[in-house]
Amino acid sequence: MRWKKVQSKGFVLLYAVLVSGVVLSVGLSLINLITKQIILSSIGRNSQFAYYAADAGKQCAYFWYTSLFPVFGMPSDITVSPPDQSNLPPELFQTNPIINCSGENLQVNQTVEPNGLISNFTMPITDGVSSQASCATVRVSRQVENPGTESAQVTTVIRSSGYNASCNALSGNVNDPRRIERVVYRVDK
Repeated sequence: MRWKKVQSKGFVLLYAVLVSGVVLSVGLSLINLITKQIILSSIGRNSQFAYYAADAGKQCAYFWYTSLFPVFGMPSDITVSPPDQSNLPPELFQTNPIINCSGENLQVNQTVEPNGLISNFTMPITDGVSSQASCATVRVSRQVENPGTESAQVTTVIRSSGYNASCNALSGNVNDPRRIERVVYRVDK
């Protein structure tokens, strides 16, 4: 009986292809995982920028709301019974005043409503260290509950929305999936 010699050439090449395939799949899995982790950490960082922008906008509005010359007064045609009238002298009402926050002059747009005043402004924020720019849009609502009665009360709501993008970028691409918004409120009665 003659034995036929079996050729065993090429098995090393088969093992090399198999090992390189396993290494390649592990490498691609690691790249995918690392990419997702980087995106997740940047979302946390951008969330902080948005929150601090919202907080800065709220603090700016609160400063001008409680300053010696309050910008967010009440329209002169809305009367508040004493003792609240002393807090809201009609001569403090200005139409669309300019305020200064973080070194920027900001135009306040005011709208008179039946029982109050709505003031809006946009505040660009740069940290001076990195190139990251943020933006805050602030709405100050002063509403009179029960006007003309002894139980009249003024409610002030400061709503500040902070974004991790510059104010110019906000008006552009509204569908940016990486834009983050954080909102903070302050309510005073």
